[in-house]
Amino acid sequence: MRSQSGTIELPSLKDHSYLASLQEDQHSAQMALPSTCVQNAEAANATGLDGNHYELYTEILDDFCELETCCEQYEGGIEGILKYLQDPRPLNTIALEQYFDEDMLLETQELTVRSTPLSNAACYSSYSTNNETVCQKSIAPSDRKAKSRKRVNKENSIINGPIVSSAGFQFISSNALPPQVISLPVNGTIQTGAPACLLVLNKSSSNLEIITLVTTSPVHSPPGSAQGVPSPNVSAIPRDTSSVISNAGSPVSPVDSPATQGFSCPQSIDIQSSPESVTSAQPVDIPTTPVSVGSGTPYPEMESSGEESSEPLTPTVKIYTKTKGVEACIEAVREYLKDMSQHSYICHEHDEMLLEDIYVDVTMVKGQAENKSAKNSTKCLDKECRIYDIAERERGAVNMSNLFDISGKRRKETKVVALLGRAGIGKSVLVQRICHDWVNGYFRQFEFVFWFKCRTLNFAKQYSLKDLLFQPFLPSLKNTDEVFQYLCHNSHKVLLIFDDFEDFQDHDGLLQPPTCSSAERPRTARQLLAGLLQKTLLKGCTVLITARPKETFNQYLGRVDKIVEVLGFSPGHIEEFLHRYFEDSSLAAEAMARLQEQRYLLSFCYVPLLCRFICFVLKAMRRSGDMRLALPSTLTNLFLNIFQILLHCKPPNDTALHKQNMLELCKCAFSGVQRHESVCIESRSAETSNFALTHGLLRPFLMTGEGKEQECGKTFSHSFLQNFLGGLHVLFSEDIKCKGLSKIISLEHKKRKSQEDWLDIVRRFLAGLAFQEGNAFLNCFSNHSKANVKNRKQKSLQRYLTELRASTLSTGKLLELCHCVYETQSTELASRVAAKLSEKLSFRGMRLTPPDVFVLLHVMQRSPSNFTVDLRDTSIDLQGIKQFAELKNVTSFRVSICDAIKLWEHLEQTGLCELLHLSLVKFSVNPFEVKSLKDIDDLDLLVQIHKERRFLSCTHNTSGGELHELPAVRTLQMLEFALGPVNGPQGFRKLTKILPALAFLKYLDLDGPSSQNVEMSENKIGDEGAERLAEVLSNLTSLEKLTLSRNQIADRGAQELARSLPNLKFLRTLSLYDNIIGDKGAEKLAEILPVMKSLKVLDVKFNKITDVGAQRLTQSLKNCPHIETIWLWSPTITHWMSAHIQQIDVRINLQ
Repeated sequence: MRSQSGTIELPSLKDHSYLASLQEDQHSAQMALPSTCVQNAEAANATGLDGNHYELYTEILDDFCELETCCEQYEGGIEGILKYLQDPRPLNTIALEQYFDEDMLLETQELTVRSTPLSNAACYSSYSTNNETVCQKSIAPSDRKAKSRKRVNKENSIINGPIVSSAGFQFISSNALPPQVISLPVNGTIQTGAPACLLVLNKSSSNLEIITLVTTSPVHSPPGSAQGVPSPNVSAIPRDTSSVISNAGSPVSPVDSPATQGFSCPQSIDIQSSPESVTSAQPVDIPTTPVSVGSGTPYPEMESSGEESSEPLTPTVKIYTKTKGVEACIEAVREYLKDMSQHSYICHEHDEMLLEDIYVDVTMVKGQAENKSAKNSTKCLDKECRIYDIAERERGAVNMSNLFDISGKRRKETKVVALLGRAGIGKSVLVQRICHDWVNGYFRQFEFVFWFKCRTLNFAKQYSLKDLLFQPFLPSLKNTDEVFQYLCHNSHKVLLIFDDFEDFQDHDGLLQPPTCSSAERPRTARQLLAGLLQKTLLKGCTVLITARPKETFNQYLGRVDKIVEVLGFSPGHIEEFLHRYFEDSSLAAEAMARLQEQRYLLSFCYVPLLCRFICFVLKAMRRSGDMRLALPSTLTNLFLNIFQILLHCKPPNDTALHKQNMLELCKCAFSGVQRHESVCIESRSAETSNFALTHGLLRPFLMTGEGKEQECGKTFSHSFLQNFLGGLHVLFSEDIKCKGLSKIISLEHKKRKSQEDWLDIVRRFLAGLAFQEGNAFLNCFSNHSKANVKNRKQKSLQRYLTELRASTLSTGKLLELCHCVYETQSTELASRVAAKLSEKLSFRGMRLTPPDVFVLLHVMQRSPSNFTVDLRDTSIDLQGIKQFAELKNVTSFRVSICDAIKLWEHLEQTGLCELLHLSLVKFSVNPFEVKSLKDIDDLDLLVQIHKERRFLSCTHNTSGGELHELPAVRTLQMLEFALGPVNGPQGFRKLTKILPALAFLKYLDLDGPSSQNVEMSENKIGDEGAERLAEVLSNLTSLEKLTLSRNQIADRGAQELARSLPNLKFLRTLSLYDNIIGDKGAEKLAEILPVMKSLKVLDVKFNKITDVGAQRLTQSLKNCPHIETIWLWSPTITHWMSAHIQQIDVRINLQ
């Protein structure tokens, strides 16, 4: 045998806490190492490891570092690992089956050798060069299921029984290695059972070196060699400590020896050793050509003849390496994706451009799933993404380089990434860019990338995973079994992309058993997708799913490993896109100027698709000869222009020719909206389909279902075009009467949330189309001699919107009403709706996009009322906050403190002092709820600005006069503290440092959050918290109500509070409900009641007050005519005393 070594550099060795888990018996994280052995000739010339083995070894060593425990650190660094692995105790035995799953075991290469016992003695050497120690030793017979290892005799330099794991690896610590060459006679057979792999420490570089033994046939130097060569049958070991030196005097390195070609790694090797006497070592001639070992048939006993073996031994090998067939498949996938991702167009074959010429990055943030704030929030499937403020979005920014980074995941664990965003926000283009970049050499962690449009999976028959992967991409590919085996055993190098999840029809119950775990058996597309989501199929792969928020994929958010929200274009991205789209920079500047004139369309440019639609219209205008570009003012007019451009016609004559096809296509579009589908399946006329495909209204896609292998399906180019066509159908169809129209446009009627977004856009287009006057294009659709259908529906729509009670609508429906009103462009209708708005508008928890902000302000500015607006948890951008602050009839607005500070910093830097003054005056934090430690930090930051008078100095020249204090702090009157028992004590310590600055506070509620679980609803500030509060109560001179219920305050805390409470001259209500106050605390409270002249209500129910304390409080009431009620019931007060004190004073309430 001959050895080869490959050096793997470990991560930082500073933290060895993971080693403790190897030592502790009770820990469940037991490890075993997969068996790998002989490397091919290519790798031998470098490190001795090919790519597959190197990655596998790297994974093994990475797992050492990923074990996180809080046990004591194992001293000795890497030697600690080796020390543990030599521990002979059975409980510490590493079990291969407990560490790797079945698929992982199959990842290693397998070798089956049938031969007779070898008569020649195999030997292997170790070398000591500088500080590097490399060692090989004879391998004792080991069983895969063995649960024990032989003890190491550290006193001897030669170890009779090496440590062999159940996987066949030997681990030898440096202090157990002899400095001289060790060579032991070996006589036995090669069979499944124990590989020859060693893990050795290199002290000089703190590296672990993996030594792989290579079995070779006997080799002898030819006659006349300058050096004598002993027979391989003769095994020798030096008695001294000198190293083996070649005839040139240089140390012999195992890496310098060529590897055996064509030899694959065995699953295990069992070699029987015989205790032969050790002889002196002789100089060895290293073979100059690789030699193979093993054969498929039994061999006669081999004897040393002084000649090189004429026939090499040939093993039977099962290989999962990257063969030429695999490389050819990868190249074919690249070519396929190159063709699919190279070009970008707005509709089918319209406005085609190269992706790399037009692509602009979109804003992405890492999302977090949380339960819905509804009654059914306890259901685990009811998830939605948390809404972040501006600062949180900046901290959670995601880009292409870290899109697939998921911490805490091992290589053999499936990783699911969800890419969420509104329609047209750029999810599919981002996927296209990922494929384009992979084709060009990026994302090198993936060797295979498969891109599926979910609409194509609706027609699929039963497929095996192999057929699903290769048939759509490479239907002509032969010998896919070899490629698929490689793919399965290198699944961590596979990226599966499922685009537009909402187009997948059979989407419910993908997490319910039974699941699909077999890659060979034919399954439906739904079962295969369920297996991937449940992480039982193709374990270790990466799955990327794109979907719209709050739709069909929402139920699976709790099962994904990473959520990435696509937020679209920032203002900077919009300008960059215009310059990329228009080759002429002057044309790009003019387009930006036109957008500044039409602020509504500019607000829609955060959606990349709509931004491109606008550019498409502007380019068409320039081509038609219009010297001055002009944009429409509404989304409806924009799509009317797009429609006419796609049809290549000028109304009315050309439009009339297409009328029948248009009406049928509109009907199909609205039917799809009602079914929540974008696939057009009801167009029976081939003429209509050809018309729509020709003009880019539909786009084809390959249908892979049974009997339809060569057919194409048809889908609407974009959801906006489908919704526009649906609006045309609702307006001009005689099948939809006015009564039916009211059901479609109703804002009160509750629909499935997944359908609401689709119908919302249809409703907006319907309102815009109905109020179009004198449009020749639309008149072509309504030329009947009878009463005009369009006019009747316009009157019905106007009557409904006018009579609607806007103040009763939910925030989402109110926004939709404002969108419809703006599309009508009716100032009268806008004024009537504005007059019905509530003066207190709260959009908290509702995402506000730039178009939402625009239409809301459009309606609000026409109202005679003044508004207070709550914009917290809306994801509103800085420009939107700024617009609310400058609206005259907005007297107060509320955003997160961090967003407000960012606004003030922006206004200060841009020199907008008047607007800065307005925003400082209008910003409010009342009432303030402390529900997280971050809330306390934000309040502390606001108080610091108040104390330092930051931003206030910029207001001295403003029309409103200079501000001397921050209005938000001065007007804060109500503070609720509800952190619960975990963070309550810590958070309250921080709060007591802030309270002295809140001199105008009137209501301080320290009661825990309402919860059915009483234990979880306590803040638990205890006596320590009560003492801290007592120290600052004298500063809260305006306090009228103090609630300290359910805080585990005892006598000591009550006594301290009693000393400070008389300073509160305006306190009307004091609640100490459900604490542990006893008689001593009650007596102290009774003493101060007469001097608290403003106190009206005292609540001391559910404490530990006995008859003594109750009687003392009752006596004190004689001197307290100002007190109206005292709540005194407690289980520790006797029934007799309760009746007695209630007879004495009726103000005592014992309920």
